[in-house]
Amino acid sequence: MDYFFSNEEMQKIILWQISESTEIMREVCEEREQLRKIFFALSDKELKRKDIDLRAVSALLVAGIHYHLVLHAKSKDTMFCEIELNAPEGMTRIKNAISMILENTYNQTTLQKA
Repeated sequence: MDYFFSNEEMQKIILWQISESTEIMREVCEEREQLRKIFFALSDKELKRKDIDLRAVSALLVAGIHYHLVLHAKSKDTMFCEIELNAPEGMTRIKNAISMILENTYNQTTLQKA
């Protein structure tokens, strides 16, 4: 999140990716999905037998953080859910919430039915 927040070039690439349909952006998305497959294969082993949809949790966090919160903070001089995203305190609140979500997800103990 810090990297994306501070890297204007990456912000423009993501904005381009979600606002236009081009061959190069399709290829970038496909490459990113290939990298995610590696991560998810490892996490599937780690979370085996737990009823955790890490793909859905990840999708919500990535979309919410990168595709909206950071871009919103960089393009608007307004608060979001009464949080000042451009202030260190606001970003700390967001990071704490992300940590809580990931900890709660990872520590979920409901086992899948065999």
